[in-house]
Amino acid sequence: MTNRLRFALPCVILLGAALYGCHNEPVAAPVQAALAPVAPVQKEAVVVPTAPGGMTPIKDALTRLLAEQGSSPFPKGTQLITLDVKEGIAVLDFSKGFNALANSGDTTESMAMKALRATLAKFPEVQKMRVTVEGKPFDSQNTDWTTPFPVRDGAPTTGGEGQGGGK
Repeated sequence: MTNRLRFALPCVILLGAALYGCHNEPVAAPVQAALAPVAPVQKEAVVVPTAPGGMTPIKDALTRLLAEQGSSPFPKGTQLITLDVKEGIAVLDFSKGFNALANSGDTTESMAMKALRATLAKFPEVQKMRVTVEGKPFDSQNTDWTTPFPVRDGAPTTGGEGQGGGK
């Protein structure tokens, strides 16, 4: 039994020294590395994370909005084809069913715009929105959807059109 103790005692001491040494590393080095300056983020494009099936949080929210039943202002069957967010502007490209909104009256069109703005306003990377239908400007007698307009009240406007003001 004494031979086992003679062998085990140095092993326990070496193991203890090794474990003590592992916990005795300086902490400042990793913290300093984490605080190292980071290259500035370019504002040209926002990378929107993609979920399985090509959905993004923004596209998913818009798809749910279009699928709402009941008092939805959007023409039945309207689908979001693409969503592109660059420099804070979301360009929404809808299927041709969206064109029926141009003939549905000023109130319905206004409700559709408010619903889109409210949905996009939930995403801080989106400042303004613009709408196209199958890649072409959406033509409406009531509202200019082609000029990017703010998704939040009080946001600065461009082109003097305000929040999608009339043509």
